[in-house]
Amino acid sequence: MNSRKSSVLYAMSFRPFQSFRFTAWPRTRTFSRAWVFGIIMGGAGPVSAQAQIPVTPAADPGVRLEVTRDVWISAFPAEQDGNNGGSSRLKAKGVQEMFLMDADFSRLQGRTVTQARLHVRLESPDAPLRRTTVGTVAVPWVEGGGNSYEKGTGGATFRSPGQGSWAGGPDITAAILGQSGTRWAFGEASAPDAEGWQVIPVDPAVIQDCAAGRSHGVVVMDDVGSEYTRQGDKIDWRLFPNRLVSSREGPKARAPWFEIRTDNSTAPSPPPAVNSGPAAPDEIRPAQPDAAALVKLLPAEEPSASGTEPQSKPSLPPGWHAEDLFGQPLTTLELDAARNEAVCLRLTVPGGTCDVSLPAPFQVSLRRIASVESAPDPLPDLAAPDTGSLLIEIQVPHQAPAGRVTGHMAAGGVSVPLVLTVWNFELPDRLSFVPEMNAYSLPGRQKDELAWYRLAHAHRTCLNVLRYNWRGQVHDGCAPLRNPKDSETGAWSWTAWDQRFGPLLDGSAFAGLPRAGTPVDSIYLPLNENWPMEIEKHFHGGYWADTALDDAYWEQLHGVSREFAAHIRDRGWKDTLFEFYLNNKVYFKAERGAWSACSAPWIFDEPVNTQDFFALREFGRRFNESARPLAANAVFRCDISRPEWQRDLLDGVTGVEVLGGGMRSYADRIRQRQTRWGQMSILYGSAADPGDVLQPSAWSLEAWCLGADGVLPWQTIGTEESWRKKDPLSLFYPTAEGPVPSLRLKSFRWAQQLIEYLTIHRALTGVSRESLAEAVREAAGMRAAPEFEQANAADAGTSRYSKATAASLTKLRHRLAVALDKAAPAPRRQWHSFQPPVHPPTAIPVARLISLDGR
Repeated sequence: MNSRKSSVLYAMSFRPFQSFRFTAWPRTRTFSRAWVFGIIMGGAGPVSAQAQIPVTPAADPGVRLEVTRDVWISAFPAEQDGNNGGSSRLKAKGVQEMFLMDADFSRLQGRTVTQARLHVRLESPDAPLRRTTVGTVAVPWVEGGGNSYEKGTGGATFRSPGQGSWAGGPDITAAILGQSGTRWAFGEASAPDAEGWQVIPVDPAVIQDCAAGRSHGVVVMDDVGSEYTRQGDKIDWRLFPNRLVSSREGPKARAPWFEIRTDNSTAPSPPPAVNSGPAAPDEIRPAQPDAAALVKLLPAEEPSASGTEPQSKPSLPPGWHAEDLFGQPLTTLELDAARNEAVCLRLTVPGGTCDVSLPAPFQVSLRRIASVESAPDPLPDLAAPDTGSLLIEIQVPHQAPAGRVTGHMAAGGVSVPLVLTVWNFELPDRLSFVPEMNAYSLPGRQKDELAWYRLAHAHRTCLNVLRYNWRGQVHDGCAPLRNPKDSETGAWSWTAWDQRFGPLLDGSAFAGLPRAGTPVDSIYLPLNENWPMEIEKHFHGGYWADTALDDAYWEQLHGVSREFAAHIRDRGWKDTLFEFYLNNKVYFKAERGAWSACSAPWIFDEPVNTQDFFALREFGRRFNESARPLAANAVFRCDISRPEWQRDLLDGVTGVEVLGGGMRSYADRIRQRQTRWGQMSILYGSAADPGDVLQPSAWSLEAWCLGADGVLPWQTIGTEESWRKKDPLSLFYPTAEGPVPSLRLKSFRWAQQLIEYLTIHRALTGVSRESLAEAVREAAGMRAAPEFEQANAADAGTSRYSKATAASLTKLRHRLAVALDKAAPAPRRQWHSFQPPVHPPTAIPVARLISLDGR
């Protein structure tokens, strides 16, 4: 009698039956009478793949390890402090809920793990596990005995392992998924068998780490998260289905367990986990000097070396009222600026207008300060009706000599001296920090759009307009054409595209402006998931981009990526980042009631689940391999509001990451990724309402202190309604004659210029950016965290700051100016470059997909 029949007969009860239970290892199962007699008669019979008994080779009996502790935790805001260590079930729910498990892995010490599987009993038949991650855990944790997200149990929660912290971070993401020396891999769980059991493949290296004491059990996560079904143009969207399995606290017959196979060789040390996180908790944040030492990193307050401090300060006559940009009162008309810097003041004078004179080569402009719902913000020209307030702006040209310059202001028959101190240093034409003015379209006609770009450029910002819609349809005239037009392989015609966008890319569009000849810092490519590829022709379903799209799709992406890169190279456009950016989201299909309402099969913008990050990885990896060998400034950009769930999937793939409020909570790991991979990081959000002129400056400086290379208000173009009702999106106001700026746009420029001061100071002194940022925070009024308003992780959010911050910023600027005036550095076109490096494909971390046989 062979061993298979012996195992079955051993467990049989010899009486009439409809079914029986097999209780020998590896687990209990129920089998039909027909199946049993089929086995007895030599293996024939209605045996499905899921009903077959696993056969353990005689040479490798394997090890069964029962789960000794488990806990389910939640990242949902209201549940983050709740413990479920006593629950009879465990939940995996995308990035919202996950569970930890442990077993007596010490039994494996000294042995080499060759295969590992986790067996779980499904408790949610309508939501089985699909692709699932199992990874190591860097920190000891306490199971606890809580139920229903019970608080105060002393057990592990999302924000605490029970005792201490999660590797010094704000939550468990600091201790899993590649952080703190951990490793992870994912695999497709088997389909549920007749009794609901599923088998999850586990990377043997994960179990090897557990056996060696390098991991405190494992974390288990659902990688699919939200899912959908489709029938024609209809979509049924399921937001974060609850995937439930039995825990060890449930019925013993349903308790989870590990199946481990080993060989007799001595266990090697697995290669170090490739990750972007620190190796140990005490390396999370480098030690910082004390407050007194930090302050010394900033220049002391003292007169300038060139003696440009005025001996006397003329006061303002009666009826005159002056303020700086932030609305702080000024008692004199004393201004200061570096070369290639703009400086302005707000002025109220009798008669509502004044004459301003300064000797050549200084450029002076005047605008009226209009109000929206009593909030000063729009800046129409002097032809607009009198508003009672003026904005006086002086642009200091590159060739201006350092020193004290005196001019005059005259109004109502009274003339007042205007004194300008020109510092002996110059701001660069190319920006070291980019306030990116994001937009999705521009008002008016195509021939008028250049005025919007010129206005942004004059304010040391970069206007970047996305030129396609939710269906991936590119706006008219915003992409090169194919010859013939309907061919997927025809040659490209660049003539019209070059005529429209070429002046932005060679700088000729900005002739006559302070930074004449300097091109835009970045521009969106029209390339997206549905152009020029037609995604519906190539999408065959599934949640994983590498297999859901056919080879022909990827070949087209490869071809068009090379076409763009070759054209960029051939035209010599080296100073602009050309961004391949995917903006669409699969759930737009559900929100708009049709599959065809959006072209994205994944959440590309602000990705949520592992499937979304993996899709971005696949698009970015293929684009980089095609484009970047030809044009290093062709980069893959992602907008990420949940960097804590990014893992290492985008390491070395993204050239630009636009990050939301998560950049505040996870600044350390974002800086580590920047240091290791060199990507540009931008903090996105919303500008404040009209009237809050301080917010853009303070937000920009906060972003720089966090390590960002720029800020991005998510929408910046106002409408006609913006003139009547406060609109935080109206940094540019439309008129029939073209756009006009706002006080808040001036504030973004003010901050950009201050950050150039900091960048030059850092270059001259050699102080690290992190230390200098800490010193800036330590300065009076800058340490306190801002008030940050955000509805949810996907919301851009808005930062707000106290009025005391304005005085602190002004004081900081003056201290830096005096020091730089003494140093008198030679001009540079750019003091800091953030063009991302090109990483070879072999340097990109591998996303390990484990099969059930352990490979």
